Amino acid sequence: MKTFSRQLILVLLAAAFLASNPVFAQKIPMKFGKIEDPAHLTMIQYDKDTVAEALVLGDYGETHLILDEREGWIVEYSRHFRAKIFKKSAYDWATQSVVLYHTADASEKLVFLKGMVYNLEDGKITESELDKSMIHQENIDNKHTEHKFTLPNVREGSLIEYSYKIRSPYLSVNDWRFQYTIPALWSEYRVSYPEYFDYKKLQKGYLAFDVNEETTKPVRMTIMESERRDFHVANSTSTYEINYTDKCYRWVKNGAPAFREEPFMNALVNYISAMEFELAAYKPPQGMVKNFTQSWEKINEELLQDEDFGLQIKRGGFMKEYVAQITSISTDSVEQLKASYNLISSMMKWDERTRLYATQNLRNAWDKKSGSSADINLILVALLREIGIDSDPVILSTRSNGMVHPAQIMLGQFNYVIASAKIGEKTYLMDATEKACPNNMLPARCINGQGRIISEARPGWIDLNSTTRYIYTNVVNVKIDEEGTINGTMQRMYGNYAALDKRIEVRNKKDNDEYIRDLENANRGLSVVNYELINIDSIYKSLTEKLEVEISDFSMKAGNIISFTPLLYDQWTTNPFRLEDRKFPVDYVYPRQYKTILTLNIPEGYELDERPADLSMAMPDGKTKFIYKLVANGRELQISCVVDIGKSLYTGEEYTILKEFYNKLISKHAEKIVLKKQI
Repeated sequence: MKTFSRQLILVLLAAAFLASNPVFAQKIPMKFGKIEDPAHLTMIQYDKDTVAEALVLGDYGETHLILDEREGWIVEYSRHFRAKIFKKSAYDWATQSVVLYHTADASEKLVFLKGMVYNLEDGKITESELDKSMIHQENIDNKHTEHKFTLPNVREGSLIEYSYKIRSPYLSVNDWRFQYTIPALWSEYRVSYPEYFDYKKLQKGYLAFDVNEETTKPVRMTIMESERRDFHVANSTSTYEINYTDKCYRWVKNGAPAFREEPFMNALVNYISAMEFELAAYKPPQGMVKNFTQSWEKINEELLQDEDFGLQIKRGGFMKEYVAQITSISTDSVEQLKASYNLISSMMKWDERTRLYATQNLRNAWDKKSGSSADINLILVALLREIGIDSDPVILSTRSNGMVHPAQIMLGQFNYVIASAKIGEKTYLMDATEKACPNNMLPARCINGQGRIISEARPGWIDLNSTTRYIYTNVVNVKIDEEGTINGTMQRMYGNYAALDKRIEVRNKKDNDEYIRDLENANRGLSVVNYELINIDSIYKSLTEKLEVEISDFSMKAGNIISFTPLLYDQWTTNPFRLEDRKFPVDYVYPRQYKTILTLNIPEGYELDERPADLSMAMPDGKTKFIYKLVANGRELQISCVVDIGKSLYTGEEYTILKEFYNKLISKHAEKIVLKKQI
């Protein structure tokens, strides 16, 4: 048999064409290690945003798809970032990470990483370089590795910069963000790839680019091919040329304002100015077109056969002891589901890592009683299947990771997995990482649009939004004496998500004494005489806290007049919506209800002199309402106040009306009761 080997030598002659291309002829206004503007070292604030904790001086990125003589088509991505630190609260900008993807066949490589910190000391510039010992590598899961680093000697006034380059065999063009949580003087991204490739481009955010260029660049390559056949001394060599065109893009945003987090909003990544990419197809000059746009069916199949996902679920035999235990307690599938969830959530400790793939063998995770979100919820799926309940994993993107766009068929959008079960016509969604969360609720981090069921029998989309409400009710019975001191009881009841939040809050305190101390410190004039917490560990019941209280320094007394705001500590004092115009939605996560029922006894000899008028109002959709009612009966006043937010999402178009709704609500809450002593 004759065998032969080939050696390809690629000589790239494209450089002569670069100067004529306006996209890549542009000079890069930032060079590593060189401070182009000395004023950046002495500036103490950014005049256009004086409260900014830091300022991005420049952020420059390039992605190029090139042909490598040994590896074929590869992607080279580089980034150079520079910022000015004004306040200690911005020190986190000096800690960054680079995440690399790898499989058994290929892996991304960090070609270089360098960093520098500049400080002014006695009028001279000192430089502190990032040392290799400051770069720490950690395996996120079996497919991702994180290289994390912290730049040294950062202080108020420091100028920081870092630069790195990645070579990737995976033909993905890196996404780019042009806006940050701090203002930015300049952000630029350049991308080039051969005409054979087709990438979908998605522009996000509300800012227009200052530069948005699209050009082409001719590329000529000389390829020398050598062939030596075994058993022959002679070599044959052939040379030929390849000519193709690069598509080149350049985007620049100057003076991007800080995108600061606002109350009741989803993740920043959903709204900041950015450019995202997806490989659609490869169209070689000869041969068949290869379509890279995946189908959800293909992703479903790949995950089911993945060693760190679907195949792990099939190895649930180690749960047999618990299967027998659960099935012996009840034959009812719903009760078995609940018992299975309670078992996993109570016995497994979440290590706070959000993962899509298992980080270890599920048997090992169970033996250690600890694991990532994927480890814990895949164990739950495995247990339910062993019991005989129809169960599948559901992949999703957590709120901090951004919304999933079903039209973008990309597995990279997802970062989390939960468990689902179908009993009869009802589908249950469960996340066993949160011990204080019952099996019929998802933690807020998981309530984020749609998830994808990964299943052989029933793959598809499922709505993650919750109709379960956040319910807070406070029943207050108090009396006020002639000195304006208030005494009595409060019975605060927390249901559903309010109960979850309160249980987590209580759990994070050292003991009841610390909780009460923090409660008193947070509420002016409050002294807790007696305290009782009911159902703290019964996660399927509402949580109740009973307080016997004395409240001083809350009312105002002037002569024979006593005045105070009657809702006490349930008064809403500040409108959370500060922006004049808000383009992104108001996201409450879930519907909410806040109710205060207050009975107040006034001192003998006093009468009600001024009172808030009753008010009932609603948003135009009728789903969000505010009701305030006061009934006077002799010396007893009864006040009922209800804020009912009936839907979880309001659009940017509805923002102005919602903001005004809050203004009226807060104005009503601020109205005082005035008591006057009879003479």
